Amino acid sequence: MTRPLLLLDVDGVLNALGQPNPSVWPEWESGWATADGSSWPILFAPAVIERLASWQREGRVEVQWLTTWGHDANGELRGLLGLPELYVAGTYQDEDDEGAAAGAGASHAAVAPSAPDPLSGRWWKYDVVRRLLAAQPERLLIWVDDELQPGSAFRVWADQQPSLRAVGPDPEVGLTPDDLAGIESSLTAAPDRRCHCGRLVPIAYGYPGHEMREAAERGEFVLGGCVVFDGQPTARCAACGA
Repeated sequence: MTRPLLLLDVDGVLNALGQPNPSVWPEWESGWATADGSSWPILFAPAVIERLASWQREGRVEVQWLTTWGHDANGELRGLLGLPELYVAGTYQDEDDEGAAAGAGASHAAVAPSAPDPLSGRWWKYDVVRRLLAAQPERLLIWVDDELQPGSAFRVWADQQPSLRAVGPDPEVGLTPDDLAGIESSLTAAPDRRCHCGRLVPIAYGYPGHEMREAAERGEFVLGGCVVFDGQPTARCAACGA
C-alpha cells in the first residue's frame, strides 16, 4: 500500500511572511534558522507543524521537502519547528531530464529563485514534480507551495493532473485551517486508504497519559495526536494502518 506523498515548501507555507495573525491561528512561535551560513527569521504556527507531523507519524502520508532551503531544511529549521528529518524530493541543483543542471549556486531563496524564471519560464520544482508523476502515476501527490496561487500557470497545470492536488497558501500567514482541512479531505479520499482487513479500532485524540498509552499498546485504540479538529478520522485498521 503506497502512501500519498506530500511535497512541502517552507517560506510562505510553514514560515509565514507576515505578522502573527491570531484570527488564523491563536498561537504563534518565532525563531531563527541557518541556511547557507546566514540566519533567517522564522514565524510559524505550532498547530500546523503538529498536524503535519501527526499525519507522517500515523503513516497516512509521506512528507518530503520541496523547498529552496534544500537540505538545510533538515538542519536548524527542522529542530526549531520540531519536525522529524524528512527526505528532500529535489533541489535547485538537480539535473533536469536533459541532464543539464537546473540551477547553480546555493539552495536558499536568497540566491535560488523559487518562482518561475521570468526569462526561461521554467521552474525547478515543476521539473521535480513532473518526474515524480511520471515515475509513480498512480500515487497521490499533494504539492504545497505559496507560488501555486489559483490562476497561475503552474497551478493551472497542476489542477489538470489527475493524481496531483495543489495547495497554494497565502504567504502572509502560511497554511490555514482551511488549507489543512483540504489536505485532510484528499488523504481521507485517497484510493490507497481503502481497507478490507476488517480490523478497525477507534482513534483516540488528545495528550496520552500512562493508562492511555498502555491501552494503545494493547491494541484497544490508536493514538491520533494532540490536535483535535472537525473532520478527523475516527477509526483505523490495526492490520494495515489504513
